[in-house]
Amino acid sequence: MHDLSGAGEGGDESQGDVLDVPDERDAEPAPWLGGGGHEGSLAWFVGAGTPSRAAARASCYPGDEREMVMTSSVRAARAAWVSTLALVLSAASPRGTLAHEAARDLPSGERWKEHLEKDLLPFWTVPDALGTPRGNFPTYRCNDGRLIDPERPCPEAQDPRGLVKEGLEEQYVRMMGRQAYFYGVAYHLLGDPALLELARDGVDYLRRHALSPGTGSAATRLRDGEPAGPPDLERTAQDLAYAQVGMAMYYYLTRDPEVLRDIVRLKHHIFENYWDEGFGMMRWTVRGEDRERKELVAQLDQVNAYLLLLTPILPEPERGQWKADLVRLAGVLRRRFFSPREHLFFGRWVPRTAKSLGGATTTSGTPPRPCG
Repeated sequence: MHDLSGAGEGGDESQGDVLDVPDERDAEPAPWLGGGGHEGSLAWFVGAGTPSRAAARASCYPGDEREMVMTSSVRAARAAWVSTLALVLSAASPRGTLAHEAARDLPSGERWKEHLEKDLLPFWTVPDALGTPRGNFPTYRCNDGRLIDPERPCPEAQDPRGLVKEGLEEQYVRMMGRQAYFYGVAYHLLGDPALLELARDGVDYLRRHALSPGTGSAATRLRDGEPAGPPDLERTAQDLAYAQVGMAMYYYLTRDPEVLRDIVRLKHHIFENYWDEGFGMMRWTVRGEDRERKELVAQLDQVNAYLLLLTPILPEPERGQWKADLVRLAGVLRRRFFSPREHLFFGRWVPRTAKSLGGATTTSGTPPRPCG
């Protein structure tokens, strides 16, 4: 079934490596955001201190009271996201030689258009993809694009499990936002007004049904057009970030002031409630059983869902405030989740008592050795 795993991403990974890293919280200002910093671009945040392979083999972990879990199922994807972020930003710098070299190897514009028109759009423009009313995008469909018929399910839907089995009657707001984002990107590439109208319909539906006028939060799931799932402040920071993604792309294309008002309100809710000075990072949730979790994606997905896209085009004072938040989150990513020795980003912080080397949370390979 198409993209079924995406509805619950970032949640319950169980395989990872446990390593100790220094607890360094404060990030130097990034020069691309008007600060000081080092080496001319945010790439310094991501790649600084990378050891040689020989040095990595000889390294040890310091044995302090903090540990991190590297999630094997997401570590490469997440590191790629952050590295891509650094690469894009470094392209604006005189030192962005690597970015310019990589750009020469990208497919041509015509090849991107062909991929979109032939490989992607057919699945996302069949009638069942558009929802009833239009913009009420379904989360689950068959591989041929049809809605799932519970009485006669397509083969790939005959044995649903986990989140899919529990949520076939619901829609994930993050998936609806991503679909609106897709139509916005497709319009940006092809210039077809019908695609922008689909993005608008998706954004309008989410603004009417998923956003809370009382708190500024956003629902995690919808059932029959009403919020479902966890209550306010038990929703994850990642789900709230992806509630923004469709609106962010639509504002990027249209500069609709009403949409921006909702984006800013939701962003304010996230940073006011989920940023924790004691943690030195965004919380995963504010309340509930997961409130002590420290997740990389609680920070990272604020960046890639809306902050990076919108900050350069915002009016003041939002632009300056959002720049400062990007610097703050870049510092968290590098200082709290990046291991220079391993040249990897780690998915989750955990207490030492919960995980141990060689246990269920370590991947195969040679673990770091204790110092001395």
